[in-house]
Amino acid sequence: MLIVRKDLEMPAGKIAAQVGHAVQLRILGEFETSFENDEIRTSTTPEMISWLKGIYTKLVLGIDSLEKLLSLEKKASELGIPTVLVRDKGLTCFEGEETITVLALGPVLKEVHHPLTKRLRLLD
Repeated sequence: MLIVRKDLEMPAGKIAAQVGHAVQLRILGEFETSFENDEIRTSTTPEMISWLKGIYTKLVLGIDSLEKLLSLEKKASELGIPTVLVRDKGLTCFEGEETITVLALGPVLKEVHHPLTKRLRLLD
């Protein structure tokens, strides 16, 4: 589940890049790298394993403001839902200001995230 800030009015290409960052950060957040042995180890949830073995279902939803995004992130974290906030460095947009653009949630079962996300709509 990927939640994009609509108030930033990002161009489509920027949204695509930010959503890509969110997925990458969420997946890589599951891995622990050991440089001593050149190994990658994972300690992850059954939902992430199922997602990685499956069809990589993603929903991209929109949210109206940073405040609402941060509130959603806090509520999700309190419920034990894994989260990642994407912080754009401002190199191509946002006048050089670091800006939170996307929240990644999960993967989790619909029953878990639905109470938090049911009012959000697909990003248009």
